Amino acid sequence: MATVPRPALASIPLELRLAIFDHFLYDHKLVRSNKQPSNAHISLLHTCTQFAYEAGQLAGYRKYISLRHERQITSFLKVMDQYDTSHITQIDVANDGRMVKDPQEANSQVVPVSELYLVLQNLKFLDTLRVFENHRARPLYDFHPGVRVIWAFEESLFPYQCRRELRSYEIHISPSTHIIALQNISSAKRQRLRLSGCLRLHTRKDIPNMRHLTITGVTGNFFDRIDAKPFGNSPLHTFEYAQGDRLGFEIRDRFLLSLLGDTSPHLRKLVLLGCNRLTSSALATCIQSTSRLEYFALSLITVDDWISSIIRSLPESLLVLKLKFRNALRRKITSLAADDLCASLESLFFRESPPLAVYLDLGGFIDDGRVEELKTTLVTSAVKLIFGRWEQYEHM
Repeated sequence: MATVPRPALASIPLELRLAIFDHFLYDHKLVRSNKQPSNAHISLLHTCTQFAYEAGQLAGYRKYISLRHERQITSFLKVMDQYDTSHITQIDVANDGRMVKDPQEANSQVVPVSELYLVLQNLKFLDTLRVFENHRARPLYDFHPGVRVIWAFEESLFPYQCRRELRSYEIHISPSTHIIALQNISSAKRQRLRLSGCLRLHTRKDIPNMRHLTITGVTGNFFDRIDAKPFGNSPLHTFEYAQGDRLGFEIRDRFLLSLLGDTSPHLRKLVLLGCNRLTSSALATCIQSTSRLEYFALSLITVDDWISSIIRSLPESLLVLKLKFRNALRRKITSLAADDLCASLESLFFRESPPLAVYLDLGGFIDDGRVEELKTTLVTSAVKLIFGRWEQYEHM
C-alpha cells in the first residue's frame, strides 16, 4: 500500500516552521491603506492536528482574530459561550460608531447600534485593540421608529462609563471620521498608541508609560492648539508621523521639540514623512538629543538649501537611514549646498560606525550628475546603499 507523502512544510525542522508561521502572521496583520486584515490565518489551523498545535499554540495564531463586519460580530458573539476565549489577547474590529436613544422614553439609555461592545466586554484578557471603520453596518430598522442617532465612535466600543486597560490601542480610520479618543481607555498600562481621523483627545493629562506613538492622517486643529503636552513626559522608544492627507495635521518645530525635548535617551526609531513645516535646525536639535537612535526616516519638503546639519547630527548608534528631500520651489539646490550635502553623506558612510543601510531619494533636489558621483564614491563603502523611492514602503 502506497504511503501518502508528507507535506513539504511538515518535513522541515520545527524551528524553521515556526519562523515561517511567525513571518506569515506578521505580514498578514500589516495594515495597508487602513484596510482591516481578514481571518485567513485561521485556515492554517484546520490543515491538520500538527499545524493546529504548532501555529495555534506555539506561534500564537489563536491569540488574534479580526471582526470585519456586523455579521461576523454577531456570529462570534453566539459561539463565545461554547469556546474558551481566554487565549484571545489581540483583536481587530470594525466599529459602527453609532449609538441610538429612544426620544419617547425620558430615562432610556443611549445604546450602541453594534453588538461589538458585548464582544469586547467578554474578552477579559484583551490587551491589543485595533479599530477600523465598519462599512457593512447594522440597519436602523432593527430599532424603534424615530430613534435619535448619535455619533460616538469610541464610546460605542466601551459604553456606560466602562473603562478598559489596554497595552496597545490603534485607530485606523479615514481623516474625515470624527473621534474623541481616550475617553474610556485607561492610560495606566498603555504603551502603544496610534492616532488618526478628525481627532480630539478626551484628556490633556500626561500619559506616563507611552513607548510607541504614531500620528498619521490626523485632521483638525487639536494638536495645533496643545502641541505634544500629553506625550511630553513619555519615555518614547518610537515616534512615527505622516501627514496622510492634504488637510492633515502639519507637524512643526514647536510640536517636535515639546515631544522629544532636550533629551530623548530612549528613542530608537524616528519616522517623519511628508514634513513641510519643519526646519533643519529643529531636526538637528532633536536628533542630537538622542543617543540610541537606530532607525531614522525623513521625508522633507523645504526651501532651505543647507540641510547637511541633519546628517551631521546623526548618532553613532544609527543602523538604518532613509532620506527624501524635495525643494518647495521645485528647483535644485545651489552648487555649494550640494557640495556640503554630499560631503556630509560621505563622512557618514566612512565614519568608524557607519549605518548598515541607507536609502536616498534625491530626485530633483540635486543634479543627476552629482547623484552619479555620489553613487561612485559611496559604492566602495560597506554600507548597503539604495537610490530611489522608499516612502511608499514605510508602514505605520
